[in-house]
Order: sequence, then structure tokens, then C-alpha cells
Amino acid sequence: MQLQEIVVDHALRELTPRGTPSFPLGMYCNDIYGLVTHYVPWHWHREVEFGYVSEGSIAIEYENHKLTLASGDGFFINSNRLHAMRPVGRPPCKTVNIVFDPEIIAGAPHSVYETKYVLPLVANPNIGVVPFSPAVGWQRAVLAALQSAYAAYADANYGYELQTRNLLSQAWCALLEKAVPPAQDGCRPQNQHIKSILTYIHAHYKHPVTLGDIARGANIGVRTCCRCFRQQIGITPFRYLMEYRVKIAAEQLASTDKPITEICFDTGFNDTSYFAKTFKKLTGYTPSAFRRKKGDFADKRHDTK
Repeated sequence: MQLQEIVVDHALRELTPRGTPSFPLGMYCNDIYGLVTHYVPWHWHREVEFGYVSEGSIAIEYENHKLTLASGDGFFINSNRLHAMRPVGRPPCKTVNIVFDPEIIAGAPHSVYETKYVLPLVANPNIGVVPFSPAVGWQRAVLAALQSAYAAYADANYGYELQTRNLLSQAWCALLEKAVPPAQDGCRPQNQHIKSILTYIHAHYKHPVTLGDIARGANIGVRTCCRCFRQQIGITPFRYLMEYRVKIAAEQLASTDKPITEICFDTGFNDTSYFAKTFKKLTGYTPSAFRRKKGDFADKRHDTK
């Protein structure tokens, strides 16, 4: 299943539903260039995520890190961790993403599986994103388990839920044994300020926004706002604001017939020329060319049904 966009709320929590209440798991085969904005924007989810790159290369951005992965490499993203993904190089850039509630492995609350194996990983603030390389023995085994889990889930033969759970448990056990350091007393995730900043931007992007407004919205000083945002996200708050406005504009261009001028002002731009220039800088297309491209894609997809 190819996702067309990553939908988040004002707190940046992803809203994509995962499976069913009795089997809360979703698997996706995505070409990142197939997303509306050609990248996975900053978001977080309570679920954990395993994945691997099947074609091309990607960069995973998280906190103050950037991890580049090539075809054949994989990754784990822990619960509640802010992250984004961007393609590296030319399309296609394909990933398989396995996103699931930890209860898939933990089973009943307070079980030995939860207390001994699940909580030590998801509650460990030292674990954000873990890469896997086929050049390392145990990581190669993890990648093989993930590929088999995806195949079982995609085939959906009798017993696929058990097969998927067992294979993910194998990957989980190897990760826990080989890559998880003990939690340090007093250590806390460092992304709470970032979540507050991003929440403010998402709620106020339609209006004129100053750096002081953003800092006050996060209850921190301007210097702290700039420093921690650049350290953990890698860009300035204003750069992110522009990227987010362009993301919303791209979604409206692709899914509505609203005039481009109206979209310009609806997304916080007060000048159509600046809007067009910024949009092209970030997407490679003018707003009108982007709308035509997405319209052609939708027509072709409809014709193949």
C-alpha cells in the first residue's frame, strides 16, 4: 500500500489508522517520491516502526541526528520519537514500513513479554532510531525477519498474523539483546521543546508568525528556541514554517480546485510571487505545474482501475 500523504494533528501525532483493534499493525510499500511533498514530514506515533530500504537511498532525521540508508539497509524507530524521512538522489526511493502497537509482541498487560522484553526498549530514552546493515550478522538476520514478515502479511494466507508476530518478535529480541543500552537514571527525551514549537507552528501557520511568537508558544526564550530547534531538527524554525506552509499548499493543490491565489493566502503567504518562488524552491515545481502533474497522476491511476 502506497501512502499519498502523512496526516498529523496539531501536536504532530500521525493520524494514519493501523490495522484493527485486535491486530493493530500496518505495512506499507512506499515510494517517498509518491508522497504529495516527496518527503515524509516531521511526525511521531505511539507505535514502533521497523523498516528497510528496497530501492534508492533515504535520510532519516531525528532529534539532532541524520542517518543515511541505502538499498538493503533497515531501521527501527522507537515509540513517540519525532522523525522525518527524505529521499537521497533521484527517484525511485522505496521503503517498506512496518508500524505496529507494541502490544502485538507484549500480549496481555503486565505479561512477562511486556515487562521483560517490550518496556525495556520502548521506555528507554537512549533508543531513538537504530540502523541495520546487511554487513553485520545479527542485523542481517533482523532484515531477513522483516522481509519475511512483510511477505507473510502481503500474502495474507491462513495463520499470517501468527507468522508476522513471530517474525517481528525475532527481530525485536535481536534488537533488544544487541543494541539497547541500559536506561540512565534521570535521562529524559530531549524533544519536548521541539514538540511544543512544532505544535505552535502547525496551529498558527495561516497567520503572520514571528520568532518571538513561536518561542512564547513553546514557553521558552528566543535563543533557546533557535538553538534547540536547529540542533535537533537541523533547520531554523522559519525554514520549517516555510516547509510546512508549502506542504499544506501542495496538499490543497493536489486535492482541491481552489484557485492558486486563494491557496497562497490560506497557507500564510501574503505575496503570490514569493509563494511561487518558495514553492518551486522546495518542490522543484511551480504551483500550477505541480497541480498539473498531480492531476495527470490521478488520471492515470483512475484509468488503471
